[in-house]
Amino acid sequence: MVKLFLSICLLISFVISAESVTGALDLKMSVRTDTMKKEEKIEGRYDVILYGSRHSDDVETIAILDRVGDEYTFEPYAPEHDYKVMKDMSASEALKHALPFVSWHRSFRNVERNRITDIKGMAIGFELRPLYEPLSMGEMDVMYVNYQIKDNTVIVYIRLKESVERVIEGDGDGIWMFRR
Repeated sequence: MVKLFLSICLLISFVISAESVTGALDLKMSVRTDTMKKEEKIEGRYDVILYGSRHSDDVETIAILDRVGDEYTFEPYAPEHDYKVMKDMSASEALKHALPFVSWHRSFRNVERNRITDIKGMAIGFELRPLYEPLSMGEMDVMYVNYQIKDNTVIVYIRLKESVERVIEGDGDGIWMFRR
């Protein structure tokens, strides 16, 4: 009886472990971001997700362009009041809204444009990520952004890096603590 119980427990543990590893591998391989070259163009139609810009010093800000007509829909893992969505815009219209949105902060330095691709290597969207003055924030890229596909929804997890949070809260070390 004890042997049967232990065998069942071992089997359940194995199934859970295998499912976790398989799920983690699927998620890791599903979505990838690659930095675009300056000469590369963004073309097509997009739903534009503008995340952040919730207060006068909000650096947790990003614009995501979700390609219209493909099999995926992007959805931030955040309350609806943290972002807004503008539907079905041309690439030029999308960029006219996205670029000013990510560049408004006084410590803004540059924008990084990244292509978001699925496991097949197809571009399913783009992100425009602000880069900041390293002396203000401690580093230029202040966020972790993670994309995970569940069914046909790309769930976007966005958060500040802990080191940047410490700088903003005044607990960080270094000269960037003396912000403007």
